[in-house]
Amino acid sequence: MTTLAYKLSLGFGDTLNQNKPVLVLLHGFLGSTEEWQPLMNSLADDYRCVAIDLPGHGQSAHIEVNPRPSEDGFECCCRLIKKSLSQLNIQQYQILGYSLGGRIAMHMALNDSSSITRLYLESANPGLPLSQRAQRIANDQKWLKILTTQSMVAFLNLWYQQPVFANLSEDARNKMIAERAKNRAINVAKIYQNTGLGLQQDLRPALAKLEMPVHFFSGQQDVKFFDIGVELSNKRIANSHHNFDCGHNIHKAQFQPFIDTIKSIASNP
Repeated sequence: MTTLAYKLSLGFGDTLNQNKPVLVLLHGFLGSTEEWQPLMNSLADDYRCVAIDLPGHGQSAHIEVNPRPSEDGFECCCRLIKKSLSQLNIQQYQILGYSLGGRIAMHMALNDSSSITRLYLESANPGLPLSQRAQRIANDQKWLKILTTQSMVAFLNLWYQQPVFANLSEDARNKMIAERAKNRAINVAKIYQNTGLGLQQDLRPALAKLEMPVHFFSGQQDVKFFDIGVELSNKRIANSHHNFDCGHNIHKAQFQPFIDTIKSIASNP
């Protein structure tokens, strides 16, 4: 079976570190393990970190999301992730997912609840009401057409004009486009097609039954996800909701406060 690429924190396999919990990191759409490196360095005293390149991204750019007949795109991603963790002999872990990575992390928590001890969700959508899914699927199809018919740079220029990225400066937007233009469009399209928000079930009822702690992170300027955080906290689906003075990508825009919050949670099991 194809194995997803991963990056380990410094000293991951050292005997002295074996008692530290494992933290699995899942990036967002168009990201890679590279964006987690600063976080992995800063959490080295608290966690053994494993950052995974999702299919079509980073060093897993050659891997497609091809669900088996009995599974959907999310289950396919979970299977590939679990295969990588199995190679590392990781049997118990915590997981942090950003955006798309957060949605996949939710599915991991629901499918592998006996192995996961804590779920961190950064700007991650638990799902849309059934009445909104058809419109979302139609919208995703428009983006998919752009992704498969235009250059990666052209797609990225349009993608990062969306309201969710409005807080990005022009320099930050151009830098992100330059970094992510390396992705392979055909395989990025595969994961986008198979893990679209319109295809995802509303996971709130299932998440509410999880026994593991769930912690939600949102940016105050990212109103949609801030409201989701408030909702999940009020409904006690999330044990805590931490919000920061930034937009969608908290671990980049508010790096040190984000790290400090995770350290605080980790020190109070």
